[in-house]
Amino acid sequence: QIIEAIRNFNFNNENVQKIKSRGILQSLLKDAMMKFYNNQCAMCSLSIEELLEACHIKPFSDCSDEEKKDPRNIIILCKNHHKLFDSGLITIDENYKMHVDSSVKLKTASDRKLFQNIENVRIMLPCDVKFYPERKYLNYLKCQLLIIKIFWNKSTTKKNI
Repeated sequence: QIIEAIRNFNFNNENVQKIKSRGILQSLLKDAMMKFYNNQCAMCSLSIEELLEACHIKPFSDCSDEEKKDPRNIIILCKNHHKLFDSGLITIDENYKMHVDSSVKLKTASDRKLFQNIENVRIMLPCDVKFYPERKYLNYLKCQLLIIKIFWNKSTTKKNI
């Protein structure tokens, strides 16, 4: 029922002006998806609800209205892993395995603990296959991160010349 309410959510200007649609939508998506992720972070299994968030795989700002409310564009992550995922420091491949970006420098025991059991480990998937993360969103993100890396490498190379 919650999924249907999300799909029927209207993004017209009046709604956007009256409420912070992203915050409301994030809350609805979190409520809807938590049970499919067993109320846990898909990366580390943390289950403290106040630390869990609905994370868009394809960035919210790049999504069409339909993609913003597509449950297959959502994974439940703790705040730490959400931030690391959004920044591209942890990625998820088309086989649902996590990867740590090579730029990450693990300096302390806390750093190492945060990234422990991540590399090449499969995320916890929803208990219902119809809510598995859609590969098109994972591939979109992978392409965007590649473009950013290529651009970043070109711009830093130019500065070093």
